[in-house]
Amino acid sequence: MTVHASYNGIQYRLEEVANGEWRWSFIPPTGAARTGRVRGEYQFGLIVVQRAIDVWTMMNPPHEASAA
Repeated sequence: MTVHASYNGIQYRLEEVANGEWRWSFIPPTGAARTGRVRGEYQFGLIVVQRAIDVWTMMNPPHEASAA
């Protein structure tokens, strides 16, 4: 099974590569693509990719324009 979805405005892919083994990936707005693997149920794979997006978002806050 392969799932293409969006979380917090970032599209991701979650693919079952073997029974109970998931490969996830997403391409953030800036920087290189992020990928990983996890073993477990589908829900666990979903949580892992969404948390990876959360971590990327926290580490890369949007640039705010400075007031003139």
